[in-house]
Amino acid sequence: MSEENKVTVVIPTYNRAHLIHQAIDSVLKQTHQYWNLLIIDDASTDHTKEIIETYQKQNDRITYFCMPQNMGIGHVLNKALQLVKTEYMLQLDSDDWLEEQCIEKLLNAMEKEPHSTALAYGKYMRWRSLDKRKLRKAESFHSDKKCKLLTSGTVYPRFYRTSCLRYVNGWDVSDYYGGRHLEDLQIMYKLIEHYNFHWVDEYLYNLSRLNKERLTKKVNVYKYNELRKDLVIKKLNEWGCGYTPEFVYNGRWLNVRLKE
Repeated sequence: MSEENKVTVVIPTYNRAHLIHQAIDSVLKQTHQYWNLLIIDDASTDHTKEIIETYQKQNDRITYFCMPQNMGIGHVLNKALQLVKTEYMLQLDSDDWLEEQCIEKLLNAMEKEPHSTALAYGKYMRWRSLDKRKLRKAESFHSDKKCKLLTSGTVYPRFYRTSCLRYVNGWDVSDYYGGRHLEDLQIMYKLIEHYNFHWVDEYLYNLSRLNKERLTKKVNVYKYNELRKDLVIKKLNEWGCGYTPEFVYNGRWLNVRLKE
């Protein structure tokens, strides 16, 4: 494979100076070393900038951009999309970390896929404590079966074809929370209208549930549930799926079932 940098890892962050080391270090340890790292800071008030500057002195492939004001994850990712110059864009949340072969496995997979594949992802490990973890799998989704995606949760890691993100005009920030929540499912719903998704049967990502200040903390759960319910109803109507949605709760979280 060419040694050209084809991948930009994008780390959106806000006040994660105490956590972001692990995410950055996991990029530096990748078996595939031809990458760019773009860190987009949503106007942090802690010492995130100083942490990143330390890394930049050691590696010139790391770029840091700070938003002029706090605007939310949707705006941050749209800014990243403006700045990314590579064929692929891999999103890494600032409290998570990659497995060492993540870029290598996903890049190899996407290079074999047609341009009608917009997103590749793998299996991930969800950590609830340092000694409690749960392996999560997924499946591939295709545009002609897009209604099935509405019953699925988000996927990790999300390895996008940059041109596909641009074709759908990036992340929607017009909802009543200004694109601050559920950006992952929202962009997947936009992409599946035109493209296919490819699942790689490899454990590639570590999803942290150790940070109590994450966006999905308890106080925000109702926002995610509200947005998801509205999105599912909207997409069922737009796509003409012929299903009736059934909304049930698994603990605090909304699950979706489709009834004929």
